[in-house]
Order: sequence, then C-alpha cells, then structure tokens
Amino acid sequence: MNKLIMNTYNYVEALQLSITFYLAQKSGKLPANNPLSWRGDSCLNDGKDNNVDLTGGYFDAGDHMKFLLANAYSITMLTWGAIQYNDIYKQNNLLPLLTDVIKWG
Repeated sequence: MNKLIMNTYNYVEALQLSITFYLAQKSGKLPANNPLSWRGDSCLNDGKDNNVDLTGGYFDAGDHMKFLLANAYSITMLTWGAIQYNDIYKQNNLLPLLTDVIKWG
C-alpha cells in the first residue's frame, strides 16, 4: 500500500471512535463518568411488569432494539480483540474504555 495513504489515517482515533459507538448505544442507568454528556438514562422500567430486570446492555444500531445474539457476537469480538491486541490497547490508553464497554455488555 502507498506509504502516503498509510500515514494519512489516525488508526488510534478510529479505534477510539469505534469504541465510542458502544457508549452511545448503552441502555439503562448510565454511570456518572459517562463521557457522552448528551446521552442519558434509558429504559429503566423495562421488564418490571414481569418482575424481570431488562435494563443495561446495548441497543442495536440506535433503533431502541436489543438483539441478544448480535450483542453476544459484538461483545465476543471486542473481547477477542482485547486479548489479541492487548498491548496496542494498553499503549494507546484505550484498554480501560474497552473494558468498560465489554463489562456493560
């Protein structure tokens, strides 16, 4: 690949923004340290009518739906990436953010 093209992209920023996507899709009572000031708590009463706690997890692509198979796959791939590329996440101080995203799922 052309060296000029490779140097035009900030891959660390792209990685950080891809993790930020998950922060925007969080469902439930958000933590006080939530970095997205415009994102608030959501779906706090889901499942209460059946005595089931359905809060937490992630919405699927911003459409207010939670698909468990898609969420399970996403969290698995994020975890696999965290294991395989652990040093890269650590070097760029992204491991705590990624760990938070994985735990929320």
